[in-house]
Amino acid sequence: MKSVFHHLALVACLGLLATSAAAQIPAFYRDYTFTTADTLRGALRPERTCYDVTYYGLHLRIDPRKQQLQGYVDIDFTAVANFSRLQIDLYDNMQIDGITFADVPLEWERDYQAIFVNFPETVPAGTRGTLRVTYHGEPQTARMPPWDGGFVWTQDRQGRSWSAVACEGDGASLWLPNKDHLSDEPDSVLISVAVPKDLMCVANGNLREVEDEGAFTRYNWFVSYPINNYNVSVNIGHYAHFSDEYYAQDGDTLALDYYVLDYNEARAREHFTQTKTVLAAYEHYLDKYPFWEDGFALIETPYLGMEHQSGIAYGNKYMRGYLGGMIPRGMNWDYIIVHESGHEYFGNSISCNDLAEMWIHESFTTYLESLYVEYTMGYKDAVRYLVSQRSSILNQEPILGPANVNWEDWQGSDHYFKGSWMLHTL
Repeated sequence: MKSVFHHLALVACLGLLATSAAAQIPAFYRDYTFTTADTLRGALRPERTCYDVTYYGLHLRIDPRKQQLQGYVDIDFTAVANFSRLQIDLYDNMQIDGITFADVPLEWERDYQAIFVNFPETVPAGTRGTLRVTYHGEPQTARMPPWDGGFVWTQDRQGRSWSAVACEGDGASLWLPNKDHLSDEPDSVLISVAVPKDLMCVANGNLREVEDEGAFTRYNWFVSYPINNYNVSVNIGHYAHFSDEYYAQDGDTLALDYYVLDYNEARAREHFTQTKTVLAAYEHYLDKYPFWEDGFALIETPYLGMEHQSGIAYGNKYMRGYLGGMIPRGMNWDYIIVHESGHEYFGNSISCNDLAEMWIHESFTTYLESLYVEYTMGYKDAVRYLVSQRSSILNQEPILGPANVNWEDWQGSDHYFKGSWMLHTL
């Protein structure tokens, strides 16, 4: 069955080539008004293509009660062309305190959410260096997470602080300075975050160290694989942690880690047993989980869910389907676990270069849901599940959006369901 993976991967690659070769603004969108800010965020200008990010080091202190963060981010890069000016991105409600290169303060200027950093001398191609951005502020609050992104500052059922961030469409620059374009993934990321002592911070990858800082506790997480910027996340609350193991077909052991609100631990221990079946189904069709050394985690969040790499956000309230609905009768699986785990393959391992191409992430993952049903229930039920998707195909807009403008204004879900049915016909 590994041929299924090779077939789907080939289709994804052809899709990426086709969308890259397509017109930048499909005819459907030519009357749409795009702003300078859209282009600054979405386009690959020379100030972006001149360097390749290899690493982000986040060193932050987050105070959920004040809804504030402060600290610095190290951006390791390699110059791929000579330059004396580069672009990073940070929302304009966040304040930059300073930018340095090789301990030398640099001048910079802001244009909407784009930060143009000026170097005193030309940086030659091939140079490796670190840009340090020190900043602080009150990051954007999410209006309707995870679709309208930002930080969620809320309380759990016992009235205790509970916070998390989701920023797929809005971009990671709503809370951290970075090269906010899908075409450039860092090879690794350190997420070092200090939170008030009574809280725990859970992020992507592996927890390397916990440090006492008096009234705060610092948690150092490390991601050892390339990662989309919007997948970098932090989750802060009163978490209980339990673990398990998944054994691959070749005998390798994958660490499974679960972080849930402490009063939900017993419920989660039972509900999350389905995780192993999900991983087995995807291994059957697609090969092993792609981020093996970083482990697989589910983290309870105050919003529905998101495919945060190796640390999936889970907020489906331990219900079947999508908050109790959406999947056909007779099926009893958790949509968020199945869907977001599928994104570890399509979205996180195979990724698009522009938000216009998000159908690559969503169509393939939505189709994977039917493969999961086929693996667990058989082909007839897989077809029954696919038929249940048809009513969501509205033909309101192309599944390919306009490129180079940070497109996120989807009106429907055709880039999920229509794409899934397209794949079903192949």
